[in-house]
Amino acid sequence: MEQKISASELIYRAEKAETAGNLNEALNLYLQAAESGDAYAMFRVGDYYSAQGNDTEAFKWHMKSAELGASYAMNEIATMYFKGAGVARNESEGLKWLKKSAALKNPTAMAMLARMYEIGYIVEQDISEALKLYTEAANAGEEHARQRLNQLFDEGR
Repeated sequence: MEQKISASELIYRAEKAETAGNLNEALNLYLQAAESGDAYAMFRVGDYYSAQGNDTEAFKWHMKSAELGASYAMNEIATMYFKGAGVARNESEGLKWLKKSAALKNPTAMAMLARMYEIGYIVEQDISEALKLYTEAANAGEEHARQRLNQLFDEGR
């Protein structure tokens, strides 16, 4: 009887295959882990499709990951909605997913949302909300947020 390989083992093997340049093998291993329900593997499958220029398939896999609660996938889904990559452009859906990701304390999402509040893009301009989000993102290690926060303080905002 064949022993089932865990998703974490499949991901470990996929990462080793990637490092060795065996991208087809890596994708197949990620697919196996994704089919077992692993959100990270689903995200990586989406990344592979994105790199191949298949945004529709990338969106499908990133959405599966996002629906399982992966903040990094939610951030990617937001970006895809904003750009219209693999899905019809929809700023309100993009904003919804970006806010979900930021609520889970994803530093990149917090920085993106902060920028939107700073300039009033899609949302009503709100400098205090922008500063709050930039601060949270910077405290979580997001370098662009830290730099922008410093610029805003230098400007006296």
